[in-house]
Amino acid sequence: MKSKRILLLSALIVLCIAMLSVLASCGMGETGPQGEAGKDGTSLLTGNGEPSSNFGKVGDSYIDLDSWNYYVKESGTWVNKGNIKGEKGDSASADHDGTEGLEFYPINDTECAVGIGSAIYVKEIIIPSTYKHYTVTAIAGNSNGFDSVTVEKIVIPETVTTIEERAFTNCSSLRQVFIPETVVNVGKYAFYECYNLALLCEAEEKPSGWDDAWSYNPAYWGMTEENRLVELDGVWYLLRENNEATLVQCPEGIGELIISEAIDVDGKRYDVNSIGKYAFLNNDDIRTVLIPDGIVAIDRYAFYSCPGLTVYCEAQEKPSDWSIYWNVSGSPTYWAGEWEYDTEGKPTPIQAINGTYGLSHIVARQISDGTEETYRVGDRFFGGMILSSDTISVELNNGRGRLSYTFESTVTTNITYEITEDKFIMVCEDAVDLFNDGNPQSRYELSIEEIDGDKYFVLNASNEYYNFSYYVVKQNNL
Repeated sequence: MKSKRILLLSALIVLCIAMLSVLASCGMGETGPQGEAGKDGTSLLTGNGEPSSNFGKVGDSYIDLDSWNYYVKESGTWVNKGNIKGEKGDSASADHDGTEGLEFYPINDTECAVGIGSAIYVKEIIIPSTYKHYTVTAIAGNSNGFDSVTVEKIVIPETVTTIEERAFTNCSSLRQVFIPETVVNVGKYAFYECYNLALLCEAEEKPSGWDDAWSYNPAYWGMTEENRLVELDGVWYLLRENNEATLVQCPEGIGELIISEAIDVDGKRYDVNSIGKYAFLNNDDIRTVLIPDGIVAIDRYAFYSCPGLTVYCEAQEKPSDWSIYWNVSGSPTYWAGEWEYDTEGKPTPIQAINGTYGLSHIVARQISDGTEETYRVGDRFFGGMILSSDTISVELNNGRGRLSYTFESTVTTNITYEITEDKFIMVCEDAVDLFNDGNPQSRYELSIEEIDGDKYFVLNASNEYYNFSYYVVKQNNL
């Protein structure tokens, strides 16, 4: 309103100057006699709001600069004569029903391309199907395209058949674009450096007219307009058919993630059963991810370049529909039986018992008098056997394992066992005469002892005369 007031005053000043100029140009004669006093003239007054009754005099005019109502004072009262403000003119957006700020480039007499003409600060851009008498058939590329827009979603109409080269560049905020199946041509690098983008494609597969390097973002095929991305607790999911969902992005800022088995969106349950390509790409913050048993598919490079990440899986082993490149960066991974929940409910590796262990030494204790002897690798044991590191070999893996007993480099006994709930009791599936003395053993106790700062797994077994303690350590520690 201040600017309109200034324009009005400026116009009055210019008018006065013009009148003075005309008067100055006229010749001046002799000064005549003074005339009679004239009547008081009327004034054009302005202000903000309705005029008060004691303001002005009869015959004055008044303009309310807030409402642009025009008043004339008659018989001591201001009378509203109407509004002098004209109707609002059409804006540029009247030529289309899309987002304001778009720019249009004619292709021919009936078709045009669309791009961005100025900065647009909205979350969603709707591209119109028509502009004036043109049909919008292309998304402009390169300098006329969508460069560094700060939107999260772009809606492309079915009239579009072409997305030009580098149509979307450096759009780091862009999360989702739905591409209708009418789009038959997509140029090279059409979605360039849009690192957080998921592309929802109506086509069942990449059309032949799309450049092989059209995008390196994750693309999901066979989508409909009902498919959409949602954000829950900072994590983005793609809602798919059959009430299924895919985790498509875990952005930086999240350190620990226990992936939900299901999510609730608008009162509807969606089972989370897959993880998309690049879902955790270049995430420097993520430290722990727990993958539930319901995740049946993981796309390639899902956990690419996540330094410091440890993955815990409820599955016993890699499911067949997980890409062989799902963990191409080699983040430490623990499968079922290799991890447990700590007191805070967080996953943590089970004490590192998995591996292959070899004999360090044997302690033999006589049952009758309690005396004991220690036999080390290289010594001769009972029966003249020279002890070697592989005399006793214990293999532990996911709670199951095998104990091998070797005599003079010949395997004489293989004991398959299962570790029970206390983790350190091994019960053989079949009783075995470990010592060839007619006393088959079916129970072996495995404990941990620390001697002079070194930790040993100790396998305890007995016969009629002796208690034997086999001290074993990991083979690479021998």
